[in-house]
Amino acid sequence: MLRRKYPYTSRPYSVPGGRFGPWTVSVLATALVAFTVVVPNWPGFGVGWFGTAGSGHDLAHPTPSAATAEQ
Repeated sequence: MLRRKYPYTSRPYSVPGGRFGPWTVSVLATALVAFTVVVPNWPGFGVGWFGTAGSGHDLAHPTPSAATAEQ
């Protein structure tokens, strides 16, 4: 609103990255929230994306050695 009413007023602050910075942060934050909403509802989603070993199938059907190690 102020940018439209008073476009040439000097402002002592600025957003890092110009117009690209806030959009980038907004997209990343939205993607993170969407990811955290999907994961509890879809077990195995995202397994192996960030360098973790395994797959979604491993969560639903553990190997006998993994099952005995937990006991």
